[in-house]
Amino acid sequence: ATLHKSNILVNCCHLLHNMREMGILLYYSYAAVDNPQKLKSWLESISDGLVGRVRISKEGVNGTLGGDLKRLEQYVEATRQGMPEIFAQVDFKLDELKNDEEKSRICDERLKKETGFDALRHRVVDEIVTYRQTVLPRAKVQDIHRLDHSQWDKALKLPQALVIDCRNRYESSIGRFVCPPDGAQVIYPDTRCTSDMTEWLATIAQESLKKSIYLYCTGGVRCERAADFLVQSLQTPVSILEGGIVNYLKATSEQDCRFFGRLFVFDPRVSIQAPQPLDYSLQSCCVGPNCRGQKTPVCDYCLPSIQSSELAPPRPRCVRCRVLVLACNNCASSTPHLLYCKTCSKSSSSQPQQSVHQSNGIEFLSGVVPTGDLGREAP
Repeated sequence: ATLHKSNILVNCCHLLHNMREMGILLYYSYAAVDNPQKLKSWLESISDGLVGRVRISKEGVNGTLGGDLKRLEQYVEATRQGMPEIFAQVDFKLDELKNDEEKSRICDERLKKETGFDALRHRVVDEIVTYRQTVLPRAKVQDIHRLDHSQWDKALKLPQALVIDCRNRYESSIGRFVCPPDGAQVIYPDTRCTSDMTEWLATIAQESLKKSIYLYCTGGVRCERAADFLVQSLQTPVSILEGGIVNYLKATSEQDCRFFGRLFVFDPRVSIQAPQPLDYSLQSCCVGPNCRGQKTPVCDYCLPSIQSSELAPPRPRCVRCRVLVLACNNCASSTPHLLYCKTCSKSSSSQPQQSVHQSNGIEFLSGVVPTGDLGREAP
């Protein structure tokens, strides 16, 4: 009876959303904010009817919003007109929800709550990207080269290039850029969350000096922060993918797309499918105790993918720190209390010797993934 009622609610919600255009808006701005609390109040005043999260600090603003497409367009116009010194040059990434899967997810109460889309939250924070250190001064404009999709594809072919994924290990496990044979060296940071990045970047500083550095992330905000850090640490220019993977997928053709798998996003869509999938079945991917060391194919528990999550179990998380982890159907359902991320697995007294990275099938320990056809090496 409960499932029947849930399905009725989802269907009704889906019908309502089919009657109006819905969208997701991503944006960020690194700009000096003299009074973050005042900016917070002003943004709240123009956000009626929207849901999502907005982070505000003295260094700028970072937002992910959802709602009626026309309201989101009005929001963009209001920010540009009302505070041009902060928003005039912002690259607002506005996507209309078009397919049935995306529309059903926006109705999923569990996903809305999990992704913070059950309400509208504005927060004043110390940093819009959490590095947990004093706010970094911005790098000079000439020290950060911004590449469009075609320039980025050319960079992936350069053997002297070092490409750094500025996302976390879960995100890079389900989708990543694939370099041509003899192309760039790609590094996937062994990080659980953004605040781990400074320590990790420091460990590769000397290696980075030997090559040209290229950075990417989901929408651009995290690679800009990493660029600031590296420019000041290494005293060398770096290049970033302008607008991140989101803009890349919009701009490049399916035939030329070098991003494979699924792009994790921080809204009820959960992930966006790239034109070409990764062959997850060739790798061990489950962190569960029954599968470590075995070639366990990835499943719907691991990937935020095909079926409506209204009928699917919750995505598996580390029992200690609650970050998302990769787990097979069997382990996620039978031993959810024994799922640990790599970081917590190392420190867990109940699992002192088990290392998650061996079951992930990626050289995360060293941080380096070989170039070549990574589409057949992914977890």
